Amino acid sequence: KYLGLSKMDIKLKISDAQDFLDNSPGKYDLILADTYRGYDYPKKLETKVYLQLVKSRLSVKGIAVFNRLYFDDKRPLAVKFGKKLEKVFTKVDVFYPEANVMFVCRE
Repeated sequence: KYLGLSKMDIKLKISDAQDFLDNSPGKYDLILADTYRGYDYPKKLETKVYLQLVKSRLSVKGIAVFNRLYFDDKRPLAVKFGKKLEKVFTKVDVFYPEANVMFVCRE
């Protein structure tokens, strides 16, 4: 909706992040995890088990992008999450759009 992905020639799946990956054995070129409900980020999507599941579903050159809020009391939580990502993925690039941080992860 906000990224204009519906205008591109891609197969787009919108679903509960963990349920979809648990039930979809395929590999993906892009996994975009933008999982907020208001200001809350589901704790189950911060676990090492979930992050390793995302990693296991990436194609050889695939990337995973995680969006996190990055203002006020959300900053330290985003930094902590970034450190978790660095323990799972070989490469983590960080981008700072307004009030958010985007972690772009790959092997």
